[in-house]
Amino acid sequence: MTDLRTKKTPSWLRRNVAVFLTVEGLLSAAKAIPHAILTPLLMAKGLSLSDIAILQAVYSGVILVVEFPSGVLADLISRKKLFLYSKVVLAGFFAVAMLGNGMGWMCLAWVLYAVSSALDSGTIDSDIVNALKDHSVDDARVEVSRLVRRDNQVVLASMLAASLVGSWLYLKIGYSIYIVSIGLAIVASLAIARYFQVCSEECASGETGGAALPPPNGAAGWSTVKDQAFDGFREISKSSELQLFLMLSLATQVFFQCHFQFWQAFFIAKRIPVGRLGLLYAAFQMIGVLVSHLSTDSWGFRGLRVRVFIAAPLLILLAMAAAQIENWLSLFPYMIFVGIFWILVNHANSEYRRYVSKKNISTLTSLGSSVSRVGAVFTLLVVSRFISRYSPEWVIIGGFIVAVSLVLGAVASMVSDEHGSVLRRAHRGSW
Repeated sequence: MTDLRTKKTPSWLRRNVAVFLTVEGLLSAAKAIPHAILTPLLMAKGLSLSDIAILQAVYSGVILVVEFPSGVLADLISRKKLFLYSKVVLAGFFAVAMLGNGMGWMCLAWVLYAVSSALDSGTIDSDIVNALKDHSVDDARVEVSRLVRRDNQVVLASMLAASLVGSWLYLKIGYSIYIVSIGLAIVASLAIARYFQVCSEECASGETGGAALPPPNGAAGWSTVKDQAFDGFREISKSSELQLFLMLSLATQVFFQCHFQFWQAFFIAKRIPVGRLGLLYAAFQMIGVLVSHLSTDSWGFRGLRVRVFIAAPLLILLAMAAAQIENWLSLFPYMIFVGIFWILVNHANSEYRRYVSKKNISTLTSLGSSVSRVGAVFTLLVVSRFISRYSPEWVIIGGFIVAVSLVLGAVASMVSDEHGSVLRRAHRGSW
């Protein structure tokens, strides 16, 4: 076995990491340029707020259908090729969104966007993580964690800059901002095609001394997949903690969809100028990064419950204040609400991964993602019915209050279940 003290990180891996981070920055900017002013852009293309909700539901629904098959494709063909295919589809999304008008064309665009996102999942990023585990000089967990942090920093910086540029460019060139996004996607694709070397190709050439396992096939392969899925469901059925975090994953989608899809409509209704939306977009990105640095490791399962009971009344008051206050002042309770909710969501996600067994971590992570997508689709379909009849700010705030209530209900139900289990054990013991 090679001594880690004399082992050096291969040059191709260092280059891959640099190319990956550069490409992540380019693609994040490409998506953020139009998204910073997405609501006014879509409304200018003839969509109502109800249409926008349906559009986002279509996006989540397509990802729900395509996500698992795309993971199978990633095991069957080159991850690098699948990544490049996803960028061709992404460029198609930008082109249709720029040239099309009306709900039909926008639905087509967002279907392409969803397919691109699903194809991109688990491609070159997974290849780099696997390579770091095999070839890193330091502890592999440290290297992977460092990569994730650097990736988040690059994505944040790109989105901040692109959101400011996008909101300014839209006022100058309108829909043509998508040309900039197409250009960035092309540059990113060329960089991967030219400079990124897939680890599996290195393995095949003998440089890394390993080989990828063939994917399961035929009846035996289907039986393996089926058994793995059943093992995952059995683990969920035996763990009250995992059941809670799955319910939280479903409940928090009400918050996510109301905030991420409609915050622009909320502040437009508060008479915030469209040209300032890019600043707000940047502010929300900063909130996400700041709360991600807060450590909640000491909370544990019981700590989460206590904080939910304490935070719930405060969150409802903040939501009501944001609805009542006009102009820029409404931003302060709104941002505090988003920050507190983000902390709870981040902790729930980390605890879910901590309680999942190593054997079923991929299965249950995918299950959690699917549950989230179901919650997203349902939320957006419901919002689409209400937002065409009532004021946007009250529909959005109503969604926030529903999200808080669902989280509180999920935690309270688990407390009730635990109390009932204790009583049943005590009752059996008395006999």
